[in-house]
Amino acid sequence: MKFYNKSQPINYAFWAIIGLLFSAQVFGQSPIDTDRPTQSESAIVLPKNIFQVESGLSVSYLGEANQRIREISMPNVLMRLNVVKGIELRLITNHLQQYRPSNDQERAGITDWQVGSKIQLFSSPKAHMALSTHVILPTGSGRLSNGQFGSLSRLLFAHPIGAKQSISYNIGYNNYGIGSGDLIYTLALAHQVNDNFMVFVEPYGDWQEFSIADVSLNAGFLYRIKNHLQWDFSLGTGLNHTLNFFSTGFSWMLSPSDRESSRTYSE
Repeated sequence: MKFYNKSQPINYAFWAIIGLLFSAQVFGQSPIDTDRPTQSESAIVLPKNIFQVESGLSVSYLGEANQRIREISMPNVLMRLNVVKGIELRLITNHLQQYRPSNDQERAGITDWQVGSKIQLFSSPKAHMALSTHVILPTGSGRLSNGQFGSLSRLLFAHPIGAKQSISYNIGYNNYGIGSGDLIYTLALAHQVNDNFMVFVEPYGDWQEFSIADVSLNAGFLYRIKNHLQWDFSLGTGLNHTLNFFSTGFSWMLSPSDRESSRTYSE
């Protein structure tokens, strides 16, 4: 299997999309709000009639040196659409390139699709709460597919803790169709440097099969290029397991109206 050649058409398409993001005309000027790049999903549902694409590249190294796995995800894509107030529809798809040096094994292809929704349970200037659910469809390529239907569910919370600081946190359960599933948690602390620039630090982890607890740390920034266009960068490491990664990407919002949708919180 040709590791890079197989993915060339998808890579070209990814950079073509990025070009469109910079040149596209939008109808509204509402500030963008995204799930990227934190592990915590935003607790704010998109306003009605907004379509949003969040896409990027991530490179990760997992496991000890003799069993290390390198994974390159490009593009990873989240598409969000709101047609009913308080409810958004979601599709997640990912092209993954995986390499295991221990046996010189390479594979590449599309991972299983995740189709779902996010529902706003509560929203005010002081706090936000939402429910995110996805169904995993066994649509992936060969051994990159889990081969089973599954589900991902999270409760999402966010609120300000100061004039320019905010906190976002998730708690959830992932069931992959086999085994007992995983409990997950995230806790993102963010600081708004100015109207367009935000930095964050985020501990997060999971309790795999209710027996193995992995704890990791993520940090990075978000930069709003335009009201409808955002660039992000993050990197992370495992605190009690071997993991290192970095990620960067762009998010783009198409809106027919000027609505408020921002990560900036005010008292």
